[in-house]
Amino acid sequence: EDFIKNNPETVVFGEVYGHVKGYYYGPAKQVRFAAFDVFKDGKFLDSEEGYNLCLSNGVPTVPWIGLVPYDLEKMKEYSIDKCRWGDYNLNEGVVIKCQKERWDERLGRVIMKLVNPEFKG
Repeated sequence: EDFIKNNPETVVFGEVYGHVKGYYYGPAKQVRFAAFDVFKDGKFLDSEEGYNLCLSNGVPTVPWIGLVPYDLEKMKEYSIDKCRWGDYNLNEGVVIKCQKERWDERLGRVIMKLVNPEFKG
């Protein structure tokens, strides 16, 4: 409620996780929310700015690797890495975003997800 009052015109995008669709992250029968993106004042915030806005307001976020140079082989390693929400399930993959928001006329917003090849979700 405080976040909404202090951040008008802001939308937080996220996902539910826990005991969802046959995947188990965390204690049994609990469902939780984690943010992965923030849209404020008509635009998506840069990666670090959105992450910090969530943290400073107590909004839980998906596990964040941080600002790292793009390297496809390293991203593949992250996508199959141990799940950062504990040893409850395999990692779905990794979302790759630009440090500074980018828009491509052909593709739209520059953001991608590299899915773990073992994930069947």
